[in-house]
Order: sequence, then structure tokens, then C-alpha cells
Amino acid sequence: MTPSRLARAIMHLAVRRPPRGREDWALAMTREFEAAEHNHLSWALGCLGATATWRLRTDAIYLITLLIVPVLLENLGVMISFSWHRSIPRDTLVTVLTAEALVWPFLASVVLSAYRPHNLILTVAAVALIPLFAMDVIASFMFGEPITVFWWLNPKATLYMAPPLVGLAALLGVCHFGAMLGASIGRRRTHTV
Repeated sequence: MTPSRLARAIMHLAVRRPPRGREDWALAMTREFEAAEHNHLSWALGCLGATATWRLRTDAIYLITLLIVPVLLENLGVMISFSWHRSIPRDTLVTVLTAEALVWPFLASVVLSAYRPHNLILTVAAVALIPLFAMDVIASFMFGEPITVFWWLNPKATLYMAPPLVGLAALLGVCHFGAMLGASIGRRRTHTV
């Protein structure tokens, strides 16, 4: 890829979807880029940095929520499970745990995607993977074992009473379905406002 084509690709990425209220700035950046005779790459990188800063300021609450909510919901589910484990039969508990393990990520995906409907991939990845790895990190510290022992390299590890990749695929599917539902709610909400 030539430097000119790379600069155009970076510029396109920078001004693709500017935050609300910054559309005129993005248009001005694009016009300056087109008018510049040289240093296209440095201009494009500067514009990408500026729009990334805008995006971080605009999406700070979403990003913080994206990191915190899945872990909180996972821990809430674990606390509920531990409080129930003595009062219900084991077979029923396994069914409840399996259902609960998919309900919390589904709800988190719906809520986060309704709040930010254009960030489906980020929402699905964060809601599905952050709690999974957070629990592995916690278990790693508690038991003094490397993190890989608990899930990735352990052939006996299970996720939702399924082989690891099947459980992960189910979790990603549930989160994706929830994110699509939340995004449709969010888009409908923004069109009516």
C-alpha cells in the first residue's frame, strides 16, 4: 500500500462517524486533507488522533459501563447461585446455573446496545469475554495457578456444562442476539427523539 492510499484509508477511518456536534469539524478536516499538497499521512494521523479523543470523551461513560457491568452481573449471578445451592436439588441447581449464566450476558448486551446501538461488536466481545477472563484471573490468583490452567489449555474445562468452544459459541450467540435486540431498541429510540 502506498503512503497516499494509507493516508486516505486513515482519513476515511478518522471521519467515518464523528460524534454528534463534530460533523462540521470532520468535514473541515477532510477538505484540509484534500487541499494539502504534502504530508498527507501526518495530517491523516493527526485527524485520527483528534477524532479518537472526541470519541473517548463522548463514549467515556459507555466504555466504563462496558468494563464494569458484565463483571458486576457475573458476580451477582455467582452470589445468587451460592445463596441457592443449599436450598435446591443439585440437578435443578445445574439447570438454574446454566440458564442464569446466559441470562445475565443477554440482559447486559440488550442494555448496553440500547445505549450505544452502533457498537455491536465491541458490546458482544466485552460482555462475553470480560467476565470469562475476569473469573479466570480471580481463580488464578486464588489458587496460585497460571490463568491457562482454568480454561484455555485445560481439555477438561467446561463452560455452561459444554465443551469450552461450544460454550463460548453459545455465549457469543446469546450476547449477539441480545445486542441486536438492544440495538433495534436504541435505534428506534433515537429516531423518535
